[in-house]
Amino acid sequence: MRIRGKRIIISVFTGKKQVDKSVTFIKIDINGGKKNMKALIFGAGEATRSFLHLAPAARRIEVTGIVDNDSTKWGKAFEGYTVEPPETLKNGGWDKIIITPYAHDIIRRQLEGEYGIAGEKIIRPGDLIVPAEANLGTVRLNCDYDECYELSELLPDKVICSNRMEEFYLKKSHRVMNKWWHYFEIYETFLHKYLNSEVRFLEIGVFRGGSMQMWRDYFGKRQRLWESILTKNAGSMRKEMYISASGHRRIQIFLRRFPKSGGLSMRFWMTGVI
Repeated sequence: MRIRGKRIIISVFTGKKQVDKSVTFIKIDINGGKKNMKALIFGAGEATRSFLHLAPAARRIEVTGIVDNDSTKWGKAFEGYTVEPPETLKNGGWDKIIITPYAHDIIRRQLEGEYGIAGEKIIRPGDLIVPAEANLGTVRLNCDYDECYELSELLPDKVICSNRMEEFYLKKSHRVMNKWWHYFEIYETFLHKYLNSEVRFLEIGVFRGGSMQMWRDYFGKRQRLWESILTKNAGSMRKEMYISASGHRRIQIFLRRFPKSGGLSMRFWMTGVI
């Protein structure tokens, strides 16, 4: 994505060619400019190194320090900062704590339980967005694109959607699903012709069921939807599916039998990648 004047040019790879689409965005000045977030980073490892070097948000926040549970790192230099023990977070001087390790939930419980940090003060790197450097697809935002925001600051009120799936994902209540925002432009490009038709649709791997709800909302009442479950804790979703299967071996059997069960027309399945 690159900026030309007051318009954003979004490059979309469709599988055949790259297409530039131009969309207007609204740029506003909030109180003379948004105040930079002061953030304390929890974790002195590769995830923090990647965040500091690669994330657009890292260039727009003020990092006040880095803490880590590993006592062997305390007092040592890391990316221009001296690693401190978690106790130093009691000194304040920060607006948010960014947890970079994969053990986010464990560290969050530590911060809330041992140090009394409010949940809204604890975030992940993925909770931050710089719209000008993000692949938004056809989603538009009513904000200054050059600033750094928490997603909670923008969703849902400052989001301007361009299709039904964006509206469902960003503004409606649904089960958990993980989607990059530009997915919806691609989905719309290839799937809009099936709206309100007798489409037969199969999705393999539904996580917690959010995408299942989105497809049903998008395709309409005439669709016939198959979902196959790859997770063990999906029993509550079974009643909402026409066909379900769990476990890799059962999925392979399911795929071999599916073309004969009145499902999708397929020339072949490559089940070896499952």
